[in-house]
Amino acid sequence: MYKKKNLILFYPSFERGGVEKILKNIIKNNKKFVIHIISSKNLLNIIKIKKNNLIFYPVINKIKIPFFPQRFLTALNGMFVLNSVLKKIKEKIIVHS
Repeated sequence: MYKKKNLILFYPSFERGGVEKILKNIIKNNKKFVIHIISSKNLLNIIKIKKNNLIFYPVINKIKIPFFPQRFLTALNGMFVLNSVLKKIKEKIIVHS
């Protein structure tokens, strides 16, 4: 039996626009991958994640540094989530950002 490959979509600070449309198309037309999405929780308000081949990892703000731009901190916190996902998945992985 053929095993699906893992695709990690890394968008730590999700905002509406072109990325939203691309993610919806990738999720809607996916038949080859188990998709792991690393993003902020506001992604859940826009994209409905109900398929069994989708796994969502929220970016949690563990590091807070005053006077740093929020997008930079979200990307930094997202890297910690990405690192933990990469350690957990041992098969072949494709990461898209």
